[in-house]
Amino acid sequence: SKPNDDSFGAAGNRVWVLDGATGLGSRLLPGGSDAAWLSRTANRLLHAHHAIRDSVQLVRAVIAGLASAFEQECLARPEARWQLPCASLLLLTVEREHTEAVWLGDCRAILAIDGRIETCGETAEGEAEERAWAAELGQGAAASAMLGSDSVMAALRASRDRFNTGEGRWVLGLEPRAADHMKSAIFHGAFTEGLAMSDGFSALALKYRRYGADALLAAASQKGLAALAGELRTVEEVEDPDGRAYPRFKRSDDATALLF
Repeated sequence: SKPNDDSFGAAGNRVWVLDGATGLGSRLLPGGSDAAWLSRTANRLLHAHHAIRDSVQLVRAVIAGLASAFEQECLARPEARWQLPCASLLLLTVEREHTEAVWLGDCRAILAIDGRIETCGETAEGEAEERAWAAELGQGAAASAMLGSDSVMAALRASRDRFNTGEGRWVLGLEPRAADHMKSAIFHGAFTEGLAMSDGFSALALKYRRYGADALLAAASQKGLAALAGELRTVEEVEDPDGRAYPRFKRSDDATALLF
C-alpha cells in the first residue's frame, strides 16, 4: 500500500539504482511520495541522457533536470532544507576493458570482473555507523515506532539539513555541486556479472550478515532476486520485527536490486 521510493534502470552500457530518501514531513510534490517523485524523475532523466559519455556530466544533466521539474511541479515551497527531495544513486558504466562506478549515498554494487569480486558504494562500516546511530536515538524503541518519535524526527531533520552543504553527505537532489562530489572507482578487466542494489536490499549482507559479497552475488544468480527478497523480509518481519537485534529506523526499507 506504500509507494516504492526506489527505482532502477538500464540503457546502452549503463545500469543504475536510485533510492529516494524517506520524507520527514509534509509533502511538496505529486505522486506517492516526494522520494518516489525524485527517484522516478531521476530515472527518466538518466534514460534520456544516458548517452552522455562523461559520468559527472551525465549526473549534472540529471540534477539540472530535477531542479527544473521541481520548479514546475512543486505544490508548496519548502520552508527548510530537510524538506527538499533527495536520493542515493549508484551508476555503473561497463566498457570493453573496465567498469566505472560513480555514486552518491548508500546504494551498493557487487561485480565479478576477471574472476575476482569487487564492491563499491555502501560499506559495512557505513552501515554499522547508521545502526549505532539508530540504537542511540531509539533507546530501545521498536523499529516501527522510530519515525513517530519527535526526538528521532528532530535528529533526522537536523542531519538532512546538512545534506549537500559540505557539512553532511552529498546526495542526488537539486544541488548541482553534488555531481562534483561523487565517489568513484574503476575496475579493470572483463566484466562478467553484477548486482546493483539499494541499501534496503544490501541489508541482507551488510546489516543482517546472511551473505558475504561473493555469496550474495552467487545466490542472486542461482536462487533469483525474489527468493533473496523473501529471505530479507523473513529477517525483518519474523525474526527481528522490532529491530532489537538489528537496530534500524524502519522495520523494512524499500528493497530494489538489479542483476545484470
